[in-house]
Amino acid sequence: MQKETKKVLTLQAATYEKRLFWILCFVCPQICGFSEVSFILFSPEIKQEPGDRGRLPLLRRFTGQKERKMILKELKIDTWIGDPTNCYVIFDEESKEIMCIDPAGDVDKIEDLIKNVFKGNLKYIYLTHCHGDHIAGVNELKRRCGGKILIHRIDSEGLNNVDINLSEYIGLPDIELEADSRIDDGDLIHLGNLEFKVIHTPGHTKGGTSLYCKEEQCLFSGDTLFRGTWGRTDLPTSSLEDIMESITKKLMILPEETIVYPGHGKATMIKEEKPIYLELKPKLW
Repeated sequence: MQKETKKVLTLQAATYEKRLFWILCFVCPQICGFSEVSFILFSPEIKQEPGDRGRLPLLRRFTGQKERKMILKELKIDTWIGDPTNCYVIFDEESKEIMCIDPAGDVDKIEDLIKNVFKGNLKYIYLTHCHGDHIAGVNELKRRCGGKILIHRIDSEGLNNVDINLSEYIGLPDIELEADSRIDDGDLIHLGNLEFKVIHTPGHTKGGTSLYCKEEQCLFSGDTLFRGTWGRTDLPTSSLEDIMESITKKLMILPEETIVYPGHGKATMIKEEKPIYLELKPKLW
């Protein structure tokens, strides 16, 4: 009898917990004045591939009653130096438009995502900077799938300069390519109904950029900001002073819940990185 009573009480408790969960998710925010509640849900459409090393394979973002239209796929691309390069493929479900950020290689895999999985149209190839380990697959991807190549006007000069893009240094064939559009700080890039803002973040390279989507609360930081550290500043056109200024004055002012997707390594959040730079600031300035 005691066991049955305990079982009933357990079921009742579970029911109350579920009710409390939905109240917290949907009722409390309305009472407190919050406009939305954010979720990240994995899509059943794609299974994670063995080579993806446990990263977020494919995610959808939902906020409250409104479903977000962005689907993000992260690919880890080996470039024979250090950590693999993170290539991001962004898909807007409504318009079927696609943007690929830093296609460093594995073009077969990227092409398959675009044509067979998403079945969309590649609109943009966005380059956070001009280094060879981020641009090695650009020419081939453009040949197969089209898309406009976007890069900051300063780093566009490095696309045809092996001494700046370092393609020879990292063991790649000499890379030469031309940008279709030279972007600058504050420019807005539209992918369907998604809007991305270009943030000029010099330091790792003089024309390095980060790409911010306010609606999705995410930042693609290239080699400017990593989890727990920042990009190298011992390379052509790089500067420690510039990268610190870019991070502290342009990136750390973003909302703390912003998810940061870097050019290498694991994702992080602004709130996780901010204490590092608050501690460093008195030592560096």
